[in-house]
Amino acid sequence: MRYPRLAALGLQFYPWKEYQDFRHHTPAQRHAYIIGRLESARRREWMWIVVVAGIGFFTDAYGIFSVNMVLPMMNIVYWNHSNWTEANAVRHDYEVALSIVTLGGVLLGQIAFGVAADVWGRSKMYGMELVILIFATLGLALSSSGAENSMSAIALFLFWRGLLGIGLGGDYPLSAVICSEFAPTRLRGRLLATVFFCQSLGQLAAQLVALIAVAGFQHRLPTDPDTTTCTGNCIRSLDTIWRLLVGLGAVPAFIALWFRLTIIESPRYTAEVTKDSLQAVNDVSQFYQRVSIDSASVNSVEPPSPQSGSFRLSPTQSADQQPDQPASADRFAEQDATSPLAIWKDFKLFLRQKDNFRKLAATSLCWFCLDLPFYGLGLISPRITRTIWFGSKLPRTSLYQLLFQTAYQSIVVVSSGAIVGSLLSILTIDKLGRRNIQLNGFFWLFLLNVVIGASFQHLVKQDDPSALVVLYILCQIFFNFGPNTTTYMLPAELFPTRFRCTCHGIAAAFGKLGSVLAQCFLAYVDFGNGEDYTNVPDWLGYALLCLSLFMLMGLLITYFFIPDVRDKEGRIKSLEELTQGMISDAEFSQAVTNGYSGRGPSPEMAQIDGDSIRLRPFPFAIQVMAFKLYHYDPSAVAAITFAAIFGLTTVVHIWQMAKARAWFMTAFIIGGFFEAIGYVCRYINARQTPDWTTKPYIGQSLLLLLAPALFAASVYMILGRIIRLLNAGSLSLVRPNWLTKVFVTGDVISFLMQCGGGGLLAGAKTQDSVNMGEHMIVGGLFVQILFFGFFMIVSVIFHRRMLATPMHHMMSVKIPWNHYMKILYTVSVLIMIRSVYRVAEYVQGSDGYLQSEEVFIYVFDAALMFACCITLNVSHPSKLLSHMQGGNKVDSDLEMLNPERA
Repeated sequence: MRYPRLAALGLQFYPWKEYQDFRHHTPAQRHAYIIGRLESARRREWMWIVVVAGIGFFTDAYGIFSVNMVLPMMNIVYWNHSNWTEANAVRHDYEVALSIVTLGGVLLGQIAFGVAADVWGRSKMYGMELVILIFATLGLALSSSGAENSMSAIALFLFWRGLLGIGLGGDYPLSAVICSEFAPTRLRGRLLATVFFCQSLGQLAAQLVALIAVAGFQHRLPTDPDTTTCTGNCIRSLDTIWRLLVGLGAVPAFIALWFRLTIIESPRYTAEVTKDSLQAVNDVSQFYQRVSIDSASVNSVEPPSPQSGSFRLSPTQSADQQPDQPASADRFAEQDATSPLAIWKDFKLFLRQKDNFRKLAATSLCWFCLDLPFYGLGLISPRITRTIWFGSKLPRTSLYQLLFQTAYQSIVVVSSGAIVGSLLSILTIDKLGRRNIQLNGFFWLFLLNVVIGASFQHLVKQDDPSALVVLYILCQIFFNFGPNTTTYMLPAELFPTRFRCTCHGIAAAFGKLGSVLAQCFLAYVDFGNGEDYTNVPDWLGYALLCLSLFMLMGLLITYFFIPDVRDKEGRIKSLEELTQGMISDAEFSQAVTNGYSGRGPSPEMAQIDGDSIRLRPFPFAIQVMAFKLYHYDPSAVAAITFAAIFGLTTVVHIWQMAKARAWFMTAFIIGGFFEAIGYVCRYINARQTPDWTTKPYIGQSLLLLLAPALFAASVYMILGRIIRLLNAGSLSLVRPNWLTKVFVTGDVISFLMQCGGGGLLAGAKTQDSVNMGEHMIVGGLFVQILFFGFFMIVSVIFHRRMLATPMHHMMSVKIPWNHYMKILYTVSVLIMIRSVYRVAEYVQGSDGYLQSEEVFIYVFDAALMFACCITLNVSHPSKLLSHMQGGNKVDSDLEMLNPERA
């Protein structure tokens, strides 16, 4: 006998007296009742979703961002009270460790609770993560270094923050998925956006509590800027404030705990995963106000395949019109249909289906691109907000003034924009759509980061840096009126019930991985010329320029890979519509029962049937895919022309390299040969029209794909030569002895990924192999764009620094280095445009528009790469060798083989 459930916003207990009412109905009728009742929920019935999920998310944000207010107080109390100044307000190593441990715990919690919620159910996990959160919060608030420092305070803080992070991470997939599965389709977007709005409220609450607490203890804190010690009442006051600030985070969690422990299991999970529709329909009938099953109509529930056991009801069709099924065997068949514990085998098969892996990768990478700047700058915001608020000339402040200003400046600069952005998302999420809001957010964040980064050195030196404040507030608006909200929502909508929490947890974990990398990057990167984390005005502009690249990546990934959750008429799709065509639970069970592991041929193979996969028995057979090599008749004249001119320019490059002994151009010459031979292969195919053979096609596809990666390797080395020529290693964003190694390593990774993907395509026999090959190629191209984009940023920053602070040696160098920097920009832009074109081409697929017209490959690939070759023929970088330091030629080294010369 199960205990009665508590209505989330009321205190009425509903008896389980109607359990037998649905025994005579078929599973299809029960499922129709469940969906219909969820879709027709009244306000007082769905409002609890926002309250229960929102309180938890409020607590999450409070716990994560309160560290900005707590760390300076902890530092003074435990490590630095005898000689306190603003410059050493927080020990850097402790600050970084606490941030990384917290975010690492969040990452683990997101994956662990995401998988657990799909295996054991949402309701079992929903209260557990909140218990961990409460326990860790209280443990942190009560931590102490012990008598005579008998305990390590930092070790205790790290332990409790890590455990707190696990609890915080578990709330991400659970809150999003429970809200998504209970919400009516018409309100799903607004409810998810409202739950996420609680993150902004939690961040604001942490700042307000800190502001009030510091103001309340003003009489016990030093107010004289000349006072650099904190003893006696000062120590006790700060110790009280930070414990109060941390401990209050458990209060909203306690409020939500009872509701989470008594919540019913998600009816969709119970009916679709555990196959107990009788229990699911009973839960719904008791938790919601009673409605007769005969009146439950369902809109937009998609049709079943005969194997899947799902169904469709039209808007006018009621549940009792479904075909009769034997009620006696019904329930037992459901219970034995599948076991949710076999998640790994099922998940591997799920990822092998068309588009599933692409959706998961796209949502994960978008979250990664967002969190890298959001948490990278957000968890060190006190130093950043003070720099933005006051400019480069920070005023002398007392301890009280510093703590008070940190709180209210964060409210104005960070929370005000975040709240406005979240409200805009709630109001427009269904009108504009998730995808459009995410595109809009990434676009404006890219522009704002570039504008702020490029103008930061100028704006920060102004007497009134209010322009910086406005620009930073705009960034916060477009974080939340953009990808910060939508990356949380989309994984909870795009994946089937069977793996919804797992996929959301993986996507969220990728975001936290980005935030950890950002913390490490900003904490330890050497910006050159003595610029490190302590000098915020000197490095923040460059950091924003680097981070803008990830905004651009997020924009491209969203545009090409993220689907819309609306149909062509702008109507929001139901969860059933969004997951239509994905492998059903029955098919998963059949595959696992027959021992199919997703690898190699087996008696049960995944056979392609339109846009879906059906498991049909055929003995050790592989379906050979019909694939059209060209959607047009390739031009023999164009192919042989480009083969000739690439061969000619490459021969000239060989002569120039041999004459100057510029062996670092070897990779570029190999790339030129790849281009020439590739177009020879294309010419052979053109002469075979329409009976094309695969060998020339494979040759031209691989060689033309890989050649620009070799061009890029030499371009990286050219910048290293310029830096060495000018003896200006201190002005480089990346240390000179690492510059070539870092970028060429990235180029090698890109080369190998594209080569591997091309090899898979060359030998593809099934659509799965084709999809995997295309994914590897696109991934390799993204790696190339990422490294090449960062290289361009490094080049621009170095160029600007050289122009701003010309060095004596630079003035004595006769070679026009500035001209070669412009040549470097020209070649880099051409390669970048070509790489973006190739990404778009492979994303659209073999039947896409870009592969349907021959003109595109010559305009966006052949012509651009030929322009690169000619540009470096005219301004060959071998001229750099005769002007190296001391007049000595460096004529025999490849930089990767001689790191000391890099």
